[in-house]
Amino acid sequence: TIRVNGQKMFEQIAAKNSDYFVVQSKYAKKELLNLLKVNPKKINLIYNGVNCELFKPTKKKNKTQILFFAGGTDAVRKGADLFFESFIKLKKQFPELKAIVMGAKNAGPFKKLLEKNKINEKDITFIARILNPQLPQYINSADIIVFPSRHETFGTVIAEGMACGKPVIGSNSTAIPEVIGNAGLLFETNNLNDLTGKIKSLLENPKKINNLGIKARKKVCAEFNLKKTIANYDQLFKKVFNWGKNFT
Repeated sequence: TIRVNGQKMFEQIAAKNSDYFVVQSKYAKKELLNLLKVNPKKINLIYNGVNCELFKPTKKKNKTQILFFAGGTDAVRKGADLFFESFIKLKKQFPELKAIVMGAKNAGPFKKLLEKNKINEKDITFIARILNPQLPQYINSADIIVFPSRHETFGTVIAEGMACGKPVIGSNSTAIPEVIGNAGLLFETNNLNDLTGKIKSLLENPKKINNLGIKARKKVCAEFNLKKTIANYDQLFKKVFNWGKNFT
């Protein structure tokens, strides 16, 4: 409670004494306005940037269908419960289906659930941490990015997956639809059956996976390109420094 109250107090002080705010999505701007009542004229929207030269499509080395999930096993917000329960359901229809889970070294609290359903380390590869230069390799080894998060102010992994030409299936929540747009699929937040159905629809349609992947990369490299992000920050910094000169 002390920590939460302290954080709220810090946020209120920052909101009162700051001249500029940077948000990474339209949703984040809305959240900032609602929570801290910030003057909208002080808010600058600068999307998180993705290096489209680093995150780019490469040829998949095998035909095994693989799902990629970057939410670990501990954070409820990331929707790990939805991912693992959906994976269990899908394995019954797609016995050869595999998964890569980033952000956890093992199944953690889902170990018993997975063992009960006869899913082991041959089915899911757990990776505690991936350095950024290595991340495209893992993303490109997958077919679909699954992002069942319940709350995001952007979702960088979504954009990185899209830059690699992968379709993303994300929850219709917070900033996620803003990032995915029409270059992926959205499922009703917390709806396990809807999530499972959306994944199934892509697993059964490789052509749709390919078409969405093309759209995904095009969207990210046009809207969330790192070069564009840097240019926007450069413009903002010049604005800030010019403003400061008026008081020197």
